[in-house]
Amino acid sequence: MSIIPIMQFCIDKFGRNPINVLEIGARFGESSKIILKYLNVNTYNIVDPYVSYDDYVNDGFNDIIGNDKDNQIFKTIKRELYEIHDDINFYRTFSNDTKTINKIKDESIDLIFIDGNHSYKYVLEDLENYAPKLKKNGILCGDDFFMRTHENDVLNSG
Repeated sequence: MSIIPIMQFCIDKFGRNPINVLEIGARFGESSKIILKYLNVNTYNIVDPYVSYDDYVNDGFNDIIGNDKDNQIFKTIKRELYEIHDDINFYRTFSNDTKTINKIKDESIDLIFIDGNHSYKYVLEDLENYAPKLKKNGILCGDDFFMRTHENDVLNSG
């Protein structure tokens, strides 16, 4: 999945007005490319460490990124996105990095797309850390809510 299901809502909401975007967890940039293609983006912010880490050991991306010692995946994604748009800030760190959180001004972002670590505690942390960055009447959305695992099923629904 990606941001595709909510794009029509975003297009209707923002029209051609310039917007500032924050994406947490860009991975291969699929959603980034869609947002940049269909919305009038002023500044695009991406928070993604592009590293393997133990908390996401079951994600196949860990295997890919773990073997990318020369950072070719990140370099390719960065190049591809800069070909589309020139005002992109890459924060190559985990989304709970205090310095990064503080670099993004409160009430400065029109669209926040959360697609980082999908474990409940990290999604909650992203919501708590980045909701203050959202402008009044902005859109805060996410991805992969269907990825229910025992760990993520805090409501014990399954």
